[in-house]
Amino acid sequence: MIGKNRILRTSALGFLLATCSLISLVYMEQIERWMIEGFMVLRPGTLISSLWESPSMDITVDLYMFNWTNSENASDPGVKPRFEELGPYRFTERMQKVNVEWHDENSTVSYMRRSRFDFDPKHSAGRPSDPIVAPNLLIVGLYQKMLSWSPMLRSFIMMTLSIYGKERTMVHPASDWMFDGFDTPLIKMSKIVPPNLVPEMNFPTRRSDMLI
Repeated sequence: MIGKNRILRTSALGFLLATCSLISLVYMEQIERWMIEGFMVLRPGTLISSLWESPSMDITVDLYMFNWTNSENASDPGVKPRFEELGPYRFTERMQKVNVEWHDENSTVSYMRRSRFDFDPKHSAGRPSDPIVAPNLLIVGLYQKMLSWSPMLRSFIMMTLSIYGKERTMVHPASDWMFDGFDTPLIKMSKIVPPNLVPEMNFPTRRSDMLI
């Protein structure tokens, strides 16, 4: 025979479950909103915000370079340039959000992204110090643009190139092409020339978003 205490406990448990079910049905929308705001909405001091600012998962980035193998024939118009693919150069990217500012007035957040790339020699087919030869696209494009300029301006540009260099190739370590960057005498010279004296070049300047 079922004991009285057992019946009471079972009845109490059933009543509790029924009450919880009824509350869930009535306040389901509010409960869902609370859970979404608690676990998904970015707010200062929350767990999701901490994970967003400093992700614990690293990202693997493979980069490939193209080396100009017959650059010695650059002045021969009958020889097609040949390029050799080098890589991958594997890096581990660690991201972090810095200068985070919360704007309560419009529920937005502003920040800057900082990425650190650590070289992974074990899974790479090259080294950051590998010399990479590439066409000097600035000089090539400049020669093409000069065809439509006035003779006086062309003479000035030719004189400038004779002073600051007119090499058709550039040789830099792979690390310079990928991250560090480099400067040239022609670029340094262009920085001191007033912009209104320089003709419009219309060179493509968009960079890959991957290398921020």
